[in-house]
Amino acid sequence: MSKIIRKIKESTTKVKDSVKRLVIKSKYRSVSVREVLCNTRGDAGALDIALGVVVAVVLTVIVLTAMKTLFNVNILPSVTDKITGMFS
Repeated sequence: MSKIIRKIKESTTKVKDSVKRLVIKSKYRSVSVREVLCNTRGDAGALDIALGVVVAVVLTVIVLTAMKTLFNVNILPSVTDKITGMFS
């Protein structure tokens, strides 16, 4: 009976060690360019972040351009006319 228990313990130890080795290999394996480009998991990681940054920059440029045009064409000339009218 003790031989069977010892063999079971040895086999479970071997299985645990092999699983640990596989986990370590999977964590530290190199990723090829093809794997990154063909990624279909739904989480692109850096690509999503880069795309978000680009969209944010483009939207900011559009809003700032619109504000600049609004101030230069509508708001500042009317303020300048009112100030000139006060002193004339």
